Amino acid sequence: RGSIGHCLVSLSRTAQTMSAAQQRRERRPWDSVGISEADVRICARLSAPFAPLYGHLKYKCTDFVVNELRGEDGAAVVLGEATAAPPPPADAPVQAATAADALAGDRVHHLSERRSERKRARGEADTDGYVRFSLHKIRRGTLDALSELGKALDLPQRDFSVCGIKDAFAVTTQDVVARGATLEELRALSLDDIKVADLRIVDGPLRIGGAAGNAFCLRARGMHAPAEQLELAAERLRTRGFVNYYGMQRFGTGAVRSHELGRHLLRRDYAALLEAIVCLPAVLACAVPAEEREARDYFAATHDARVALRRFPRKLHLERALLARLVRDDEMEEVCDWPARCRSAILSLPLSRRKLWSNAYYSFLFNLCATERVARFGWAAPVVGDLVLTGSLRPIAGRATQRYRADPPSVVTTEDVAIGRYTIGDVVLPLMGNKVETPQHEIGMLARSYLTYDDILTHALEVRNSVDPEGWEE
Repeated sequence: RGSIGHCLVSLSRTAQTMSAAQQRRERRPWDSVGISEADVRICARLSAPFAPLYGHLKYKCTDFVVNELRGEDGAAVVLGEATAAPPPPADAPVQAATAADALAGDRVHHLSERRSERKRARGEADTDGYVRFSLHKIRRGTLDALSELGKALDLPQRDFSVCGIKDAFAVTTQDVVARGATLEELRALSLDDIKVADLRIVDGPLRIGGAAGNAFCLRARGMHAPAEQLELAAERLRTRGFVNYYGMQRFGTGAVRSHELGRHLLRRDYAALLEAIVCLPAVLACAVPAEEREARDYFAATHDARVALRRFPRKLHLERALLARLVRDDEMEEVCDWPARCRSAILSLPLSRRKLWSNAYYSFLFNLCATERVARFGWAAPVVGDLVLTGSLRPIAGRATQRYRADPPSVVTTEDVAIGRYTIGDVVLPLMGNKVETPQHEIGMLARSYLTYDDILTHALEVRNSVDPEGWEE
């Protein structure tokens, strides 16, 4: 449940409503194929009888403000202590830009020590130290911002951890933990549209899903409707709320949607996953440049990674990374059969990217269950078998400052319904996992049946970064 005190949005937004900002963006080849809200099971409306309102959402990036809510106390992450770099002394030597700096973005970050010296300094001090800070970004994706921070700090992107990915076309503030960075280096940063603040030493990284939620402030423009209708819409929003779906950005903008990649990943079908990424879907055959189409078609027909790597455009970073791994394994002669080579290539990708795919599949399943919950039982009140959260967050032993866990959910009983102990706002649905409790009615059965239909085993629902003796390596 996001903060809705300062927002007025359409209560029955349709898939055809598109913000002006989205219309201004360059259309991608696969946009003609399209993906609708119904495709990711965003279907239920709590205000179906109400006439829809039309307007522009996210006309400017400042129309959408997101503040992450910390998992430990639910407080909003805001930009605190300013950390802008002081101007250099007049007699300070100027560090020359290298060709790599120019190619990386024509921006050179002048720090007082060379990268090799900073590495040695971090190794002598505390190589595995963790620094937590607030990241404030404007019109930048989370992964893009972390990549920029990594270049400035000489850290790989895997050394940064977050609780979740925030929108790119927005003004967002969230917590980040960097491993191996120093307070001095973070304070010295000066990046475009990125600020860091509230620096402090912590004892471990953040985890995906560790936030208590997000507070949103939305501005809708061009709402051409009588004042009475707008007031009624706001009242419905306050009294009825809305179904808290996972939005369209969770399912990606690529030619193959993230939840479909997540399905292959959780099934451990690495060959299908690699081919879904590298090969071209037939529906897009005429929608991409000829050079890219020929490269994808060549690999689909031959599985010759070496030649395909030379043909793939350099802008296709993910595809080229997978092909490069296939070439490496072929040269090392460590992996022979095709499924094993695909497995090696997929597992060479950062864990954060693979978790994005699996989380997209969990989100798709959550949306499906939420839609069916409203369709079968309505939205007025809890029913027997629903799950509700009644406890508070408690710290996990050994990680009191970093990791918190909610009390297990309670199942609504006949007595709870009779006395009205809970409201519909207390009802929750789980993101599927290895040891997740599901609702004790038709919706829980639906979730388990869907996993069976997709041939996904319950113990395979956790994505990890190591290999266990049984081979469930993720």
